[in-house]
Parts: sequence; C-alpha cells; structure tokens
Amino acid sequence: MPGGGPLLRRNVEPPRRLPYFVEPPQQQPCNLLIDQATQVVRDHYALGKVQKVEQLYGGYTNLSFGVTTLKDGNLKKYFLRLYRPETSIDHIYFEHALIDHIVASGSQMVARLIRTHDGANFVQIESRNPQGAKELHFAMFEFIGGEGKYSWTSNRLSDEEYTYSGRILAELHCSVAGFNPGAIPSPHQPILKVLSHLPTDLQRCAKLAGDSCFDQYFLDNLDDILRISKQTSAHLAEASNLPSIAIHGDFHPGNQKYNLNRVIGVFDFDRACIDLRMFDVALAVMYFCSCWEGTKDGKLWLQKASLFLQSYQKRAERSSRPGLLLPSEIRLFGPMLTAASLLLIKWASADTYYLETGNCPDEEYLFYLKHHVRLLRWLEANQSRVEDMLQKALLPTRG
Repeated sequence: MPGGGPLLRRNVEPPRRLPYFVEPPQQQPCNLLIDQATQVVRDHYALGKVQKVEQLYGGYTNLSFGVTTLKDGNLKKYFLRLYRPETSIDHIYFEHALIDHIVASGSQMVARLIRTHDGANFVQIESRNPQGAKELHFAMFEFIGGEGKYSWTSNRLSDEEYTYSGRILAELHCSVAGFNPGAIPSPHQPILKVLSHLPTDLQRCAKLAGDSCFDQYFLDNLDDILRISKQTSAHLAEASNLPSIAIHGDFHPGNQKYNLNRVIGVFDFDRACIDLRMFDVALAVMYFCSCWEGTKDGKLWLQKASLFLQSYQKRAERSSRPGLLLPSEIRLFGPMLTAASLLLIKWASADTYYLETGNCPDEEYLFYLKHHVRLLRWLEANQSRVEDMLQKALLPTRG
C-alpha cells in the first residue's frame, strides 16, 4: 500500500548538527532529518567520506535519503531508509531476509542491503521526545539507478513498459521460491483474513465518521462495499489452498525504476509478507491498469491488463517455482481483483483516514476512496468482459 499521511514539506534551511536524536514528527524540518541521517552514515557505516545527504520525496510510510560518499577516489550513491517509528523489529527482519534471499538467487532487480561496520542489518538509535524514549531504525541499501517515471496514481505506461512490468513480477516470484523466514512472523495479514475482518473494520470506521466530505462519501457507499465484500469472501472460500509465496504486496509503477522503457529495478518491500501468489498479481493489475484520469477514473484498462498478464504467464512458464498461474487460480482471479480493490478501500479508510485522524487531508483521501469505490462497481458491472480478458490472456500459454 502507498502508506499513510501527507508527504513531508521541503525546508531549505541549511543543516545544523543535533546534540541528540529526536523522533521525527510528520512535519519535522528537513534540515534536522538530514543532519540525523548524516550522523548515522558517518558513525555506523564504512562507506567512505560523506559528500552529500539529500531527502528523497515521493513515499508515504517511511522517510528516505540519497547518500553520496567518496571512497578510494570513487563517488558512490546509496539509499538510506528511516523506518516509521511504529514499524516492528520483526517486520524489518522479514523485509531484510527476503531481500537477501532475492539477491542470493542471482537476481539484480532489488537493491542489496548494506551492513553496518559491525555487521548489523540496521542502526537502532534511541530518540528523545516529551512522551518518552522510542527507537529509530535506519537501514542502508545500494541505490537503484534509472528513472522514476510514474506513481501509483500516475500509471499510464507504454505498452513495452506494461510488458516488462508483468515479466519483472514473474521474475520476482521466481526469485523468492524457497524463501523461508523461519521464526520471523509474516508482517501483514493475508488477504483472506483481511476480507473476513473487513465488515467489522469498516463498521468501526462508520462509528468514527464525522461530517467531512470523506465521511459523507464513505457512509453513502458503505452498504454497497459491505455487500460486495460479503460476496467476494464467499467466492474466494476455496482460495486458501492455492499457492502461497513471499509477495511484494505493493507492486505498482511508482515502486519501479525504468530505463529505455525497460524496468531495471524494484524497491519498497514494506508490504512484503507471505500470501497467495495470485493476490500479488491481482493487486499489481489493479495498480498498473486502473485509470485515474477524469471521467474514466475507476475503469480497468483491459488491453493493458491483458499485456501485463500475458507477459507474467510467459515468464512464469520458464520456471517450475511457482510456475504458471494455475487453472484454479485463473478461475478465482476475477473475485481476487475485487478483493484487491476492497483492500485498497480498507487502506484509504480503516488503515489511514480513520487511524490517523487529522493527519490525512480530506480531499486527498476522498480522491483515493472514490477511485477504488468506482473501480469496485466497475468490476461488478463488467464481470463478463473481465472474465473474457482473463481467459484469453492467461490460458493460452503456447503457440
């Protein structure tokens, strides 16, 4: 999911050194954040002399920095992440273990994790604030080059980019084959459990609703959302027996880097977990192929979805694990598209707007909610068209 809360505002004041670390509130001035990040790099990583640290914008959940260092006469750039304070240690370990597994598989699509000078996965530093001590967690990665051309709401790719994106998702699923997190728990609830809890979660939100434009739209459409949620849960009752793997969980155009219409890297594994493989594919289709534009907002680009899915199947066919989407997965893929849309409605409401009251602008989150409610209704009204596209895109794999 894109996360929650507005983007931090830029601040052009020059950096100044902090005597101690403080927990970064949502609107902390940029110069303090950069100073903290610089201290972390200097004190905990053996990457050479720090030349530049700049805050990177575009994400919601965590804070990001580009770090340039000079070592042995060579400049090199890295990516430093400051995790949201609520992020658990197990969550971070799961993400890092998965990235290590993908790198060990020989894949070059993800940024390698950089260890600290004493071999740790991340830097843990105590913060100081009036409410008491908390821990800040920083992790360093290699920097993925290329161009960040899109976002999760700006997603009109070229046909070649849709083809490469489907292929890259299949390659990612092949590279996670055999991943076993051991005792580390999966960080997020699987989609079938999310669906089972969704009516309760949304009805709880209704009790919190006030009189904002978001509240009014949410309440006006709640009955329809609950009805479709119940139907979707019933349709997916058999899905628990389908293939589960480590999924990306947030595979959208804004989490990729591009070069010459080709995808050269995938990042942001904050939503990675163990879940149904076909859910990851369905969620990606919703991200890549749902229109956000004007009067067409909330419609699925069926031709683009077909390109994406055909490319996924063609690449998946070359590997035995997890392999092609199975006929049993294809049969339930339509309801899983609806489940993905319901998940994003939950994100816009229960996971952000009603969880972080006052921190989510009404108009911004209404824009997200309207899109996914429109998409939910479009999927219901166009089931036969969607099923026809799925059959043609996913079943013919040869010739």
